[in-house]
Amino acid sequence: MKKTKILDAIIVFIIAIIILSIVNAVLFLTLGVSGMAISELLIVIVPLGVVILRKEDLSERFNLKVPNTMGSFFAAAVMMMGVNMWENASTYAYVGVFGMSEQSDLTFLNSFFSGVSPIMALIIIALIPAICEELLFRGYLLDSLKGKKSGVAAVIITSILFSLLHFDYTSLNFYKLIPLLIMALAFGYITLKTDSVLIPMIFHFINNANALISYYTLKSQGVTTEEVSVAADPVYLWYALAGFGAGLGLIYFGTRFLSGKPRKWWLNLIVVLLSLIILATGVIGGAMSMTNVSYEGEYTSKLREDTVETESFTVEEDSVGVIYAGVLCARGVEGSVTVTDREGKEIYTTDQSGIGMYIEMPKGEYTVTYSFDLPDGQSVSYDVEAFVMVFTIDPAVT
Repeated sequence: MKKTKILDAIIVFIIAIIILSIVNAVLFLTLGVSGMAISELLIVIVPLGVVILRKEDLSERFNLKVPNTMGSFFAAAVMMMGVNMWENASTYAYVGVFGMSEQSDLTFLNSFFSGVSPIMALIIIALIPAICEELLFRGYLLDSLKGKKSGVAAVIITSILFSLLHFDYTSLNFYKLIPLLIMALAFGYITLKTDSVLIPMIFHFINNANALISYYTLKSQGVTTEEVSVAADPVYLWYALAGFGAGLGLIYFGTRFLSGKPRKWWLNLIVVLLSLIILATGVIGGAMSMTNVSYEGEYTSKLREDTVETESFTVEEDSVGVIYAGVLCARGVEGSVTVTDREGKEIYTTDQSGIGMYIEMPKGEYTVTYSFDLPDGQSVSYDVEAFVMVFTIDPAVT
């Protein structure tokens, strides 16, 4: 019976590949975005049909058990926060060694979502795939490959298959492969401990929804092409180390609560200390790898009228910058700090305290503008204060 389950799983997975690669393309060309939803539904209908023909328990074969307590969800949430940090850490590690170059054509996505409301896009792109893919991978396939004593091998195999199926083979952006694998392993572990795909479905939906929100945010800003190009730099390895340290403690305690097995107090203490040490090492190492404050500006005054002040600085070589700025004004006064490049293009702005990370800063002159708008019809003076600091990964600012 076990061999039959594994054989069925192999056949179902092959059919799923055909559906998501070939059938999906045909349905998309004929039905548009709705065709993608049909493809996702098909990858569940196939294993569903197999289970019904075999007269097996649907709830058991698809891991449809409802978690016993809300504690399982919160434990999974803690674990997934750490997993997200490890996903980012893996990306930083890749960029630190190989660099990264990616270009996204949002005009294609605009046509892709043409005529589809944001709510419908959320259902088709985030909700339906989260349900269908979890039922296939963490439901049917995981149960088919799971042994009686341990499901670790099944989690690893289904996670690898999930990652390979979602990998973009046209762009070959390998930095996305490891985060996919980490996320899939986490989903598999949660399913293994709760006997339920319901919690992974929720986090899968959140992950897809975040990607969709990013698209609509860029669209609202009028962005048509998003291009990211970062040269390999050891500083990203420090960021990776910091992310690994921060995620370590969260994953440890998340998995502890999910397993329901108490652990020695001294082991808990060791993990906490180790996590903090690794995090601090990464943060300190990253800070030391950056230059000192390459540009620092400040504006402080008592104003009686609207004021705009500008300063400039020069970037000698192409670099990646981190800009930190803040604005503090008397009540009723609106202030902002804006940084623009030599062509007048805004690269960073804030009306409060904020930080812009990893901003491309080609060589050339940059302008910092402090702007303050006072309330109308008032003659009193107003205290205002603003500052801006620019760091660069390379010592390239004068």
